[in-house]
Amino acid sequence: PSEAGRGGSSAMPHKRNPVRCMLTLQAAQRTPHLVASLMAAMPQEHERALGGWQSEWAVVPEVFKLAGGAVANMADTLAGLVVDGERMRVNFDRLNGLPMTEFVALALAPMLGKAEAFALVEGVAKEVASSGQTVAQILKANAVVRAHLSEADIDRVTDPLNAQGATQAFIDTALASWSRMKPA
Repeated sequence: PSEAGRGGSSAMPHKRNPVRCMLTLQAAQRTPHLVASLMAAMPQEHERALGGWQSEWAVVPEVFKLAGGAVANMADTLAGLVVDGERMRVNFDRLNGLPMTEFVALALAPMLGKAEAFALVEGVAKEVASSGQTVAQILKANAVVRAHLSEADIDRVTDPLNAQGATQAFIDTALASWSRMKPA
């Protein structure tokens, strides 16, 4: 989140550094080493004799602090997240449909075979890069593709809104969980 005194740059006033994300990532990088200490302490002598369990005392609280801090940082980050959907779509459209090529290849694979479909789409991607046309435009002009996919099919598989899968269900579940957990 952008606010005074948080994540600014001393040299670039317009810049917003993702401080909370940085803190979360450092917690994720430190935790496996602490877990290794716990794993090393697992083999215990009879009735958890001297040494093993005492090493856990120093590690378990640190793991909980790191995990709790990471969760708190991400909650703060998400609470202040600003999404500019229009700008995201403009940025996406500047890629001329290239992020959708996997979906195109998967749509063609049942008819052409996976290897041939992926080779065809790789050629389409190269043509997009050299011509400036969109993936959809090139697909619609390709006789092999048109033998298997209609214009409507091409529009469907190149539209990112059709590639969301179960995303909305995940979002709804996460928001419902969050609303039950957040303090009143």
